[in-house]
Amino acid sequence: MTALAPTTFHGHEGEDFLTLTFFGLDAQGFYVDIGAFDGRFGSATALFGTLGWRGVCTEAHPEHAAMLKENRPDATCVHGAVVARETGPTVTVHADPLGLATGEHAPSPGRLATLYGPYGRMPVAAQKVRVPAFTLAGLMDQHAEGRRTIDLQCLDTKGTEADILASLEPGVWDIRLLIVRAETQTEREALLPMLIRLGLIRARQLERCMLFANEAAAAMALDFRRLDCTIADAVHPGAPRTTPRHQRGRRLRDERFWMTDNVLCQQTQQPLSAILDFPPPVLDHQALNAMPLVHGVNLFSPNGNSIDATQRAVCTSMVAAAHADGGSAKLIQIQSAEDPDLTPVGFKRGMGLTRDARTLGDFAVPRPLPLLFDVLDRLAAQTPADGYMIFANADICLKPRFYRAVRELLGNGFDALVINRRTVSPDHAFAEGSVLVEIEPGLPHPGYDFLSSGAITTNATCATTR
Repeated sequence: MTALAPTTFHGHEGEDFLTLTFFGLDAQGFYVDIGAFDGRFGSATALFGTLGWRGVCTEAHPEHAAMLKENRPDATCVHGAVVARETGPTVTVHADPLGLATGEHAPSPGRLATLYGPYGRMPVAAQKVRVPAFTLAGLMDQHAEGRRTIDLQCLDTKGTEADILASLEPGVWDIRLLIVRAETQTEREALLPMLIRLGLIRARQLERCMLFANEAAAAMALDFRRLDCTIADAVHPGAPRTTPRHQRGRRLRDERFWMTDNVLCQQTQQPLSAILDFPPPVLDHQALNAMPLVHGVNLFSPNGNSIDATQRAVCTSMVAAAHADGGSAKLIQIQSAEDPDLTPVGFKRGMGLTRDARTLGDFAVPRPLPLLFDVLDRLAAQTPADGYMIFANADICLKPRFYRAVRELLGNGFDALVINRRTVSPDHAFAEGSVLVEIEPGLPHPGYDFLSSGAITTNATCATTR
């Protein structure tokens, strides 16, 4: 049974949203959260405790470790500091009141002032305290039955992250996804060689942390995932009234993929799945199948009596795609009223075009090019008010499941689509009747060639969402 999708997330930068898209709602994994604070505020693992995951959380700050045990009954909560190597049963940490810089290294006054400023607090010198110390291996041996596979590991030790990672031996640990604190470029550069040595691949750079995955495909999916979630309205337990607004409830959206506030654009190498909402909606296939699709193409006669081979191939592909769609997609050909009837089998002829570009003015090379406004007007006249019209150039062949894909994209909540083509090899590169051209991935094309929208067209250049 699929778990209910959460509506809010705890990570300040959407780390838990990205992690959830990585593993899926139904996964049952194991996490290790080192430097878990109180287990709620800014937590990247709290969500997974509610989804049935098992895990271990550690916190060095004595007061916050007590809160952690109370807040996270789902996890094994341990008071202490994870260290790079065994030096004794305890270690000295510098614990500041708000826990913003608690770690083995004493924070500088300037650093404390920078951290405390957004909370409207004067920095207070961190106190030295002795806390239990253990290596990652020791922690796992004692609290996770010696487990060496970690689905999700979070590491925030305020300056010793690189030392801890450097102490790990390649091949000993199978870490599927790592979220590590790294606020400065120096910290990020120091982490990279260690993580590469451990077989981890950088997946995503956020403002204050980095995500690494153990597979290249997973890393790419995380990097391109459209971040769109709501952060829970949580407050710092030590500063509930002065918690900065940017750390409280808000909509978080990655602007890399948005051309405007309502126009989303798939990047060249971005997987299609990465731009869809998560979790994907439950599709009403009966409603999608009943959705009217009307596809128009402007045919012309270069020799004065028939369409050429390219247009014939396009029309054949459209008929095949309509057949694969169950025949419900309607095909319209729109031509100049002066040409002989060019209507192929499987198409309906729309109202003819009575003017062309030459009517707009004088050109050095006058050519009878159609006006897109007129073509779309003719197409709109054939499209029901509750339907979607599709327009494409007459040199673009369709794959057999094109209309099925358009229906599913519209069912995912997009109001309009502009679909770019890919350029494949010329026909003479394949044997006659070959189907290889249909499966060739092709090369990217810089323009946008397909428009699919409601009966009223838009000037969108990519998918638009409601």
